[in-house]
Amino acid sequence: MVNQKGTGSETENEKLFWFPLCNAPCSYAENDQCSMCREEPSIIENSTYDCCGMCDYWASPLSLPDQKNNKINDTSAIQKPSGTNSARKNRRLNMQPNSTSGVLITFCGLDGCGKTTLMRALRDYLQSAFSVVLTKQPTPQVRNSEIFRNFMDQKDHYRFEYRSLSLLAASDRVQHNTSFILPQLESGKIILSDRYFYSCLANLCARGYQQDRWIYEIAESIVKPDIAFFCDIPVETAVRRVRERKDEKDRYIDLELQYNLREEYLSICTSNNGILVDTSKPLEETVQFVKNEVREVLLKKELLFKSKDSGFVVD
Repeated sequence: MVNQKGTGSETENEKLFWFPLCNAPCSYAENDQCSMCREEPSIIENSTYDCCGMCDYWASPLSLPDQKNNKINDTSAIQKPSGTNSARKNRRLNMQPNSTSGVLITFCGLDGCGKTTLMRALRDYLQSAFSVVLTKQPTPQVRNSEIFRNFMDQKDHYRFEYRSLSLLAASDRVQHNTSFILPQLESGKIILSDRYFYSCLANLCARGYQQDRWIYEIAESIVKPDIAFFCDIPVETAVRRVRERKDEKDRYIDLELQYNLREEYLSICTSNNGILVDTSKPLEETVQFVKNEVREVLLKKELLFKSKDSGFVVD
């Protein structure tokens, strides 16, 4: 197996280096951490590779890279570790923990997956004892922009570059986080958010920009949800639900993108300790599942005890 910590027992030509899919070498020796996600590597089962489990970088005892030409002398061993599911890539975001008295609950998933229905049910459940605020990302400023509407409503996007929309949406989320979410949390509110920064990452990766690292850096300034729900449903069902909406029955839907998005959401959910909600199940069952998960968060933050006098019923 590879010497995981690079303790010096490896030979000069067997030092560990991280290699991304683009084959650009990046030294792993400093601080024993991946320079992209700053996570320590771990040995993958049934593999001779070390991987931090965060991104598409992995270490291998290859020949030293040619630093001058930024090339690897021996690329024969560069391959994805065997036994992994290529559809479940690690998409972990290093967000800021929520240290306020408030609670942030987010819902992400495909259009038509049932986010809005669950949010309303949860709001009705909580608002008898707590101050509950509903919000949505991105904000109307972005949703009503020409570039956003182009990618949402039209098949041809030749006039726009998706990365530019992703940057716009990311900056919108940073501002929304600073000017709205944090102040509400600091005042002790429970925030239910329709989509969150995870959706920004899912859309970027689903459209082929999987090597962009800037989005992970921006995420470090975003507050992490106390609980992140990922509503999962078959693409066909989600599309049918959207088509049943009177004002969206003729809306353009990129089916291939929807399949890619679903896979990205599943990967992001797994990578960020999210809660996967099967919204193809009966609504009553799904709502109860969400309530139970939220109850655990409220217990951890000792908010249930503070709500007893209000007559809040935990069902």
